Amino acid sequence: INPTHQMHHHAANAVKEWTKKIPIGLGLCPWASKSYNKGLLRVVTCECHTPEDATIVLQREIELLTEEDVTKTAFSPPPLSTTLLACPYVKSWEDFDTFDSFLRTGILAIQQQQQQDETKAAP
Repeated sequence: INPTHQMHHHAANAVKEWTKKIPIGLGLCPWASKSYNKGLLRVVTCECHTPEDATIVLQREIELLTEEDVTKTAFSPPPLSTTLLACPYVKSWEDFDTFDSFLRTGILAIQQQQQQDETKAAP
């Protein structure tokens, strides 16, 4: 078995277990429970080593969650509702303050980019 595949599998399983125990198990997030119980929760293990590269993966996952499926039929599976991104290779995030700072600035940057994209797309 490929060591990288094992690490991805381990990271994804650790995130799933944490999600079941903390947000779902303690009743902290009703949306996590609903998504998990319906099979709509996706865990993605990111191979990136830098916060900048992880931001690109995060943006791609946001687009996947928000895109409209024009091929959807009555028999199509329901769309995903939640994605958790595991980034075991971003060593700088082992320091919580660094990770927290990224969340505050990184998410803001993604939101600003989305607003710019929407403005450009508007007629």
